[in-house]
Order: sequence, then C-alpha cells, then structure tokens
Amino acid sequence: MSTHRHTRARRHQGRALTLRHGDDLRKLRASVPTTRCHHGKRRYFTQLDAELVLRSLDRRDPRRQECRAYVCPACHGWHLTSQSLRQYRDAHTVTRAPITLGDIPPRTGPMPTPADLARLRTPVQPAGPAPSRFATLRSRFTATAFGSRLTTWLSRR
Repeated sequence: MSTHRHTRARRHQGRALTLRHGDDLRKLRASVPTTRCHHGKRRYFTQLDAELVLRSLDRRDPRRQECRAYVCPACHGWHLTSQSLRQYRDAHTVTRAPITLGDIPPRTGPMPTPADLARLRTPVQPAGPAPSRFATLRSRFTATAFGSRLTTWLSRR
C-alpha cells in the first residue's frame, strides 16, 4: 500500500534538487495564510506575517505600493497600506490654536463663599427600610376572594 508521500518521493527520485536563489526567490510570493476583513482588505493574523509579505512584494508592480503594516481597529488583524506614517499622521491630526487665559471670559458677579454653597446644598434624606416582598403582595391582593386567602396565608408566615 503506497501513500502519497511515497509517491512524491518516487517521482523526485533521480532528479537533481533545485536550489532557489536570487531572482528565483524574488519571483516567488510568500505563502502566508490570510482572510478578508469585513471592509474587504486582506487580513494577516500576525505582525510577522504582514511584514513577511511586505518584504516579498514586487516593487515593480504599480498595483502593490504598500510600504508599512498596521493593526486594524475593526478586525484586530494586520493590514498593509501604501500610506507612510508621516502621511497618516498629517491626515489624522487636528491642529488647534493654543488657548490663552485672555480667551476665557471672566466670571461676572460675586463668587459664592463656602457657607453659601453649603446653604444651597440640599440634605440627603436617609432611606428607610425596604418593604418586604410579602407586604407588597399583601397590598396588591386584598380586594378579591383570592386576595383574602392569600392574605391569611401571608399572615401565617
């Protein structure tokens, strides 16, 4: 009984082993498992996989101009992008004018004292004991015949 592995070994028997180097290796693409993000992008599972594919890209192909890898906040996988980190930062940073103390309008009227603030504060009423579960049931079922039986049953407890 011959297995697949033995068949492959017999097929390569007598042939010289071909070693790949230089331009031969550049033509090969890195075989890395990928899936698709829900945005349609290729998702790599680890940073190492994304970096490996990034290094093995053919730079002469005008369709593949990726230059770095990043973590996707939506799928938590790794993607490749053609946008450099400087371009990304320039596009996503908000520039604001610095705030100075002269920009804040002064408060009008007198400032309240701590005594005024204490007078304005309302005291918190302490909560009484919570009604028991049976008391709420008793008040709900007192008008009917079933309610009277329930009331006697609850009073025995």
